[in-house]
Amino acid sequence: MAKSNSHQKDVTTVSAGAVICINGKEPKVLLFVQNNAFYKRTHNQEVIDIGLKGKLEENEDMIEAAKREVKQELGFSPAIDTNFKSIKNYEFDETYTTGESLHIKKSVIYFLAVIHENDVKRIALSEEHLRYEVLSIKDAMKRLKFEDDRNILSQAELYLKERYKVS
Repeated sequence: MAKSNSHQKDVTTVSAGAVICINGKEPKVLLFVQNNAFYKRTHNQEVIDIGLKGKLEENEDMIEAAKREVKQELGFSPAIDTNFKSIKNYEFDETYTTGESLHIKKSVIYFLAVIHENDVKRIALSEEHLRYEVLSIKDAMKRLKFEDDRNILSQAELYLKERYKVS
């Protein structure tokens, strides 16, 4: 966990979004590669999102935020399954091309969006992401850097098996 220093501003944020799964013979998941230039980051490290997410806007609840963010970032509005809910808390330091340096404490509430294989053709990513990857859950687990993300994906896989009767 990163420690903040005296030159950083501490920020606490709450975001909501959804893990995007593809229901089919073999369930798959979409992972999203962030566009560092969009976020005005100084580093070139690949940042992979387990789902689409964004900050809650004023007078917006978690479900409304998740629906808005998924539509904005995916280009269409799949149904959000709010019976699945997983929360990730983490901290990180971020330096921007503007010279600003932040220590961010973030909570993300993830729901689940299950799309069909044909829906993948409808994806029109926002400029926040460079690309998406369609992976089996097993392959996505290998691709994810953080244990918290792997735990969320494991929870989603169990939920899919019970709720959607996928193998």
